[in-house]
Amino acid sequence: MTDHLARRSAQALSWSWAGAGVRALLQFAVQVVLARLLGPDAWGQAAAALLVLGLAALVAEGGLASALVQREALDAHDAGVAAGWVLLLSVGVGAVVALAATPIAAALGDARLVPLVWAAAAIVPLQALSTLPAALLQRQLRARRLQLI
Repeated sequence: MTDHLARRSAQALSWSWAGAGVRALLQFAVQVVLARLLGPDAWGQAAAALLVLGLAALVAEGGLASALVQREALDAHDAGVAAGWVLLLSVGVGAVVALAATPIAAALGDARLVPLVWAAAAIVPLQALSTLPAALLQRQLRARRLQLI
């Protein structure tokens, strides 16, 4: 049993590293292409919106995906409760970000960011909820499937 777990863990780690490497290369390539297509001004605005989205999604998920991975025993009720809390938190965080769009844009030095911050706020719940299925796959050491998705 221990040998089987060690083998599955090593495979999961290998797939996680490979997936992270491929993702980094693809993200770099996409960013280079987008920067060339959009130009410096629009690219800076997109980067600022992505920063807001990334930070808001971190707060919105609230660590519940990690809790699902680490929980000793897990059933459908636990996953449902986590999904409910993530949905509630993420909608709340998205609403706060949307309401604070003007001050956020001012803090980032570009008033034209307001619609982009609103768009990021709308995406926050989807981004946060997407962490739960990934956490369940990670818990099952199904890194290959997770990386392929």
